[in-house]
Amino acid sequence: MAEVPTTNPREDLSALIQRVGLGLEQRVLVFDNGSLVGIVSPADVARVMTIRQGQPKP
Repeated sequence: MAEVPTTNPREDLSALIQRVGLGLEQRVLVFDNGSLVGIVSPADVARVMTIRQGQPKP
């Protein structure tokens, strides 16, 4: 069984994508102080990328 990638709530999505190599075909478990607090799905990443594309650069 492949190891499931993990992150924490403070990791930036861009950093997560670079680290995990996301075309995100898999889910990423989100842990905070040893407790599972969420899951990042491929749909979550796609949604954020779509929103970011529609926003002007600062």
